Amino acid sequence: MHVTEITIGSGLLIALMGMVLVLVVLLLLTGVFALISRGTQVFTPKETRVSASDSYGELRLHNVQEQEAAMIMAIVAHELQVPLNTLRFCEIREVYQGNGDG
Repeated sequence: MHVTEITIGSGLLIALMGMVLVLVVLLLLTGVFALISRGTQVFTPKETRVSASDSYGELRLHNVQEQEAAMIMAIVAHELQVPLNTLRFCEIREVYQGNGDG
């Protein structure tokens, strides 16, 4: 068995070439993933695309805690079988049921 001695300079050069190779492969993978992402967006209908910026407006709460309002919104979305961010809630207020005497 023959052992080859590597100088510090050639060792550093080999290490640098290895790092450059890894960087190039990572950049190629990034490009491939970007192309795949764009390709899938072309075939996805616009109405099924969802983004966080789809929600808008302000929700006014009247005598309702935030946790209760969140539960109400989740129940409504579940019952309608639509994504929560496709619904627009303007206000949620508690409705009191009187005993009929006005």
